[in-house]
Amino acid sequence: DIVVPLAVQPVVVGGRQDDREKWLELGTSWFQNPSDWAAVPAGDGPEGWQRVDAVVDQTEIQDKRVDVVIPSEPIRPVQLPAVTISNLEMGNESVDFDVDQIGVPVLVKVSYFPNWSIEGADGPYRIAPNLMVVIPTSNHVSMTFDRSFTDYVAYLLTLIGIVLIFVFRKFIPIKFPSPHPFSVPHPTPVTDPAADLDLPWTPMQVLTDADAVDVDAVDVDAVDVDAVDVDAVDVDSTPADGLPEAGVPGVVEPPR
Repeated sequence: DIVVPLAVQPVVVGGRQDDREKWLELGTSWFQNPSDWAAVPAGDGPEGWQRVDAVVDQTEIQDKRVDVVIPSEPIRPVQLPAVTISNLEMGNESVDFDVDQIGVPVLVKVSYFPNWSIEGADGPYRIAPNLMVVIPTSNHVSMTFDRSFTDYVAYLLTLIGIVLIFVFRKFIPIKFPSPHPFSVPHPTPVTDPAADLDLPWTPMQVLTDADAVDVDAVDVDAVDVDAVDVDAVDVDSTPADGLPEAGVPGVVEPPR
């Protein structure tokens, strides 16, 4: 159920409602150790509600953990009469319901935020862990989540941004250096070394039809290795540009 009655009147813990870290300590302490609290702690409430302070439990201190807080004095539980809640209607930003008794606090299980406004009840008051408690002043209660000044400023800035997009698109066109400003250019692969391209190309192998050798036709056993005159090889006859002479197949290293 979204709206439920309370069995015990809440107690007010001062100085923690508007402090995020302090409220986190209070909310988690009550949620994890409800036996330490005889009543649910609230951030504010009517003058008739008991006021207590929350102090750090020295027996529960741990490094890098949220402090556990306990009431600084004993809580005097105040029992509340039973309340019947009916005709509950919950929208995206609204909660409506009826009660059969006026002046008895009820718990609204919706996250507390200052933007909530209420008709037919006092509150809403922030209550642990981060819900709302209201005190009906009529049999019908209506709660609405209103817009704040910050919300309206954000809407105005959004509208201005949309208008500027159309203005720039219509009257101040953006010029890009290429028709595809967001594409990454890729280099054109070189498939033909003889093609007339500006890109440099280093020859690694040059073969002609006349240089083709039928490897299968070579009789390796018939080659007389001892008959080869190594001293007769003219090393200086190699062309200066590093390319083989016509009719001499082989792999050529690029000139250094």
